[in-house]
Formats: sequence, C-alpha cells, structure tokens
Amino acid sequence: MPTRLIYINPADSVTIYVKDAYKDPAVRIPYAALSYCWGDAALNRLKTTQDSLSAHQQGIDCSQLPKTIRDAVETTRALGLEYLWVDSLCIVQDDDEDKEREIAKMSQIYEGATVTISAARATHCDEGFLHERNLAKIYGDVYELPWRGGNEDDRGHRSVFCCNGDIRRCETEPIDSRAWTMQEHFLSKRLLRFGTSQLVWECREGVEVDGGSNDIDPPDEVSVGIGQVLKDWRQDVARYTARNISNPEDRLPAIAAIAETYEKRLKSTPRRYAAGLWEELLPFTLLWYIAPRTKQKTTCPGLPDGADVSPTWSWHLAPSGVKFADVLTSPHSRLDGLEIEECNVTLATALEYGRVVGGSLVVRGFLQEVYWTGNSFMRTSPGDSDSIASIRTFWDSQTEPVCGQTFCCLEVISEGCMYGLILKATDEETRFRRVGYFSSQPPKWIDLPDEVTKWLRQSDRRRITLI
Repeated sequence: MPTRLIYINPADSVTIYVKDAYKDPAVRIPYAALSYCWGDAALNRLKTTQDSLSAHQQGIDCSQLPKTIRDAVETTRALGLEYLWVDSLCIVQDDDEDKEREIAKMSQIYEGATVTISAARATHCDEGFLHERNLAKIYGDVYELPWRGGNEDDRGHRSVFCCNGDIRRCETEPIDSRAWTMQEHFLSKRLLRFGTSQLVWECREGVEVDGGSNDIDPPDEVSVGIGQVLKDWRQDVARYTARNISNPEDRLPAIAAIAETYEKRLKSTPRRYAAGLWEELLPFTLLWYIAPRTKQKTTCPGLPDGADVSPTWSWHLAPSGVKFADVLTSPHSRLDGLEIEECNVTLATALEYGRVVGGSLVVRGFLQEVYWTGNSFMRTSPGDSDSIASIRTFWDSQTEPVCGQTFCCLEVISEGCMYGLILKATDEETRFRRVGYFSSQPPKWIDLPDEVTKWLRQSDRRRITLI
C-alpha cells in the first residue's frame, strides 16, 4: 500500500483529503491511481510539501486542483471508489527520504490499484482529460442503420453504426512520450485510458474500445526462456529510452518497477541488476547504440559531452533513444570474444533498482588500437598502418570526435559479423571508458570476415576495466 491516499468523501464534492493509509498490510483499501503528464512544473502549482502536508490533511478545495487531477477525482467518484493516489499530492515533494521510499514502492502502488486512470490526451496537469468529443471530426460521417439478428428471440429494435473513418482510433497520445508513465501502464492490472478519440479499457483479459472494435489480441502469456527475456528487455529499454524525461537522474528510477518484474522472470536478485543491465544477459545487453537518425532527438537532457560520469557501459547515460544489436545465440555465434569477470555498481540510495553513482566491469577480451580519420578507423597495428578497418561506427556522444584521436575496439560477440565497443583509455593503463559501438560491415551470416578477425585477434586477450 502507498503511505498516503486521497480520500474522496462521497457526500462532499468540493473537498478532498490527504490521508495516511492503514499500516496493517492485511487491510487492502480499494483505490484508483492516476497516470498523467506533469508538464511544466509551474502548472502543477498544488503539491504536497513538508509545509503543506498538514493543511492538505485537513482538506483541499477541489477548485484549487489542476484540471487533470480534478478530472481524476470526478472519475474516481463515478467509479464508486473513495480513494485516489496521485504522486504530486501523496508524496512529499521536498522530502528526499519520502520520495525515495515511495518511488521504491512504485510497482506495488500501480499493481495494487483497483484501476489506473490514464490521462492519455493531456500534455500537462492543467489540461484535463474529460472533454466533449467531436465525433464527426474523429470518425467522419456516422450512419445509424436498423439491424435484426436471425434469432427469433431477437425481435427488439437494434442499430448498427457505420462511419467513414476508422472505427478504432487508438493513436499515440502525449502520455506515450513520457518516460515515467511507461511503467505505470505496464504494471497496472486495469487501465482506463482517456485518449483524444476514444476511451480504452485494458486488462489482463483483453482490450475494449469505446465506440469501436476490440480487435486487439489479449496479452500473451509471459515466457521465462532466457532468449525471450533478453529480447523483451531490449525491446522495453528501446521503447523506454525513446521517451522524454526531464531529469537525467531519473532514467533508472523511472524503469525500476519494470526491472523488478524481470527479476522474477530471471529468478535473479537485485544485486545481479547493474545500472540497467542484467548480469545474466551480459554480454548481449552491452551492445546498445544510438542510431544516427535519433541523434538530434534528445530525450534525456543534461548529460554534456565529456562529462565525468560512470558507468559509461550502461544505456542510462545515453542522451537519446537506444537500440540493440539484433544478436542472439545461433549456430554462427562465437561467444569466446569477451569474458565478464566482475560486475560492480555503486548505488546512490537504498533503492536497489535506482540511481547509481559509479560502476565497473572487469572483462577479458581482444582489444585493438585504432586511429580516427574523421570518417573511418585506421588500423594502428605494426605493419598494417595503412589499412582501414571495414567497420560501422556509432558514437555515444551527440557529436563525433575530431580527426586524429586514438581509440580502442573491443570485441564483444561474433555472429556472422562482429559486434563490439569503442573505448577511450583513461590515465590508468587498464581502465577505459565506453564512447561508442561498432559492427563489422557488411554483415555476413556465414563466416566472420577474416580481415576483421585477424585484425582484432592478432594479440592475446587483455584484462581491462570498463568504467
């Protein structure tokens, strides 16, 4: 249960109250949870702080609430529920300890809610989501035609409605661009989604659409096979990092509740979760990259180029959406490229899936020094200085490095073509920072090109530390 809930008195339509939830874990209070876009912080003018908590417990005039929260109160009352959870009112916003405790409960809060109300159409907290809809604009012309079934018992008057436009209009909404809301929707047992065109009901049994078809297939049963878990985690991270987040420090906390569900699928422990990567899924999840077409779309601001941050091998520091090399074990896989010897992270708080302030990977693998020409790599191995390595490069930074810099290519996996990391040496001889990703080009799904193999494997494995 959350620590606090908003009490909505059925007999009082103008006042709500922030109340402490029951401490007895056996007592379950039915409540709704709100999923919404905050927008500009100035719009969310009414928040619970250490100074206002006592006053909010005495009562809040509903007319003072932002429109989205007022609509959530009205919807909760219409559903016959007396309690509502809203983060801005139920978490003390200027109390770091309270925020840490409640964020750690996020999976329980949304999983435990009777229903989650999604203000999908609203771009900010003062926009609201209960609006009149222009059906002609949404569907085009709508026609009502009489209908009778073939059953003799079906003698009553019925109608069927036809329209010019698509019946089901479940389009992408503003809420789908916000990072925090992904886990809120992911965890909810029942979701009432107020969209621009339609109201959508989602639950574990299927989907129902207001005024249209429900031709969406029910959710598949979750597979626990390691290959499927790897595929699902990479897909979820790619979807998540494509969403916007205002504070880069929230990149890991905002997906923490989803990570907890993967712990159960992997039968793992939090200590095997390392800054957005799972030890069981290494080295495959090291192979993330920022595709060129996403470089100009910053989804996570506040990470300047060259900032002294760690661990660089984690996707949580990427300034925009990431993708993963589509590599799974196959008959052509060569997993003898990289050995993971140690994996360590330093947590910022007690939140096991939350922020980190540092981390290291001790690995053993094939490493080759390269020289950046400005558009490709020049090999710097003895006797081979004039050859250009035929590999594709994807830099982690928003800007490419200047010509003349020296880097190292570290082989991670070979599966038809080779996949690896581009590293930059630190002042310590065996410590490196990740700065990019590479793959051999063109991909060949039979044998690894001999030239790349010979180039990277011309020396013995090295034991290095990635920070």
